[in-house]
Amino acid sequence: MLVVALLVTACGGSSNSSGNSTNLDAKASYQALIGAGTDLLRTGKTQPAGQLFQAAIVKDPRDVVGHYDLGVVYQDDGELRDALLQYQQALVDDPHYAPAMFNEAILISRHNVPLAIFYYGQVIHMQPDSPTAFLNLGLLRSQHRATLQVGLFDLKQAVRLDPALRGQIPEPLRSEFAAARPPRLPHIRPHDTP
Repeated sequence: MLVVALLVTACGGSSNSSGNSTNLDAKASYQALIGAGTDLLRTGKTQPAGQLFQAAIVKDPRDVVGHYDLGVVYQDDGELRDALLQYQQALVDDPHYAPAMFNEAILISRHNVPLAIFYYGQVIHMQPDSPTAFLNLGLLRSQHRATLQVGLFDLKQAVRLDPALRGQIPEPLRSEFAAARPPRLPHIRPHDTP
C-alpha cells in the first residue's frame, strides 16, 4: 500500500568521530575503526565504511554498534537480508538497542506488518520521544480499519513531537488525524469472588 512506501528511515551511522583516514593500521582500536567508518558512511562511501565496520566486529564481535553500522551499510546498498542479519545480531547482544530494532522494523514491515508494529511499539517504549517511530507505527496501523483510530493517534503524536513530519503523512490521513483522540481501552472488571 502507499503508506508502506512512505515509512521513514533513520539509518545513519551511530557514532561521532573526528578522524577520517581510511588507512588505519592493523592495530587501530575498535573506536577508531567505528569512527572512521562512520565518517565514510556520512559521505556515502559505503564499501570502505563496511570494510572498517567488519574489521571493528572482528575486534569486538559482541559490540552492538559495529553490527548496527554494518547493517546500515548493507541497507543503504540494498542488501536487505544482510542488513537484517546485522540488526538481529545487534539485538542478540543488546535486546534494548532501539536503533537496530527501529531499522529491523522498517525492513520487516514489507512482509510482516504485525511484527513491525510490535517492534515500533517496543522502540516507543524505550524511546517515548521518537517521532519517526510514532510516524511509522501510525502509517502501518492506519492501513487497517480495525486499527485506524489508534494509527491516527500515533500520527498525531509524531507530528506533536516533530511538526516537520506532517508532510510525510498522506493527504487523506492528514485531515483525519487532527481530530484523533487517544484510543479507548476496554473496561475490564475484576472477577467477583464468592
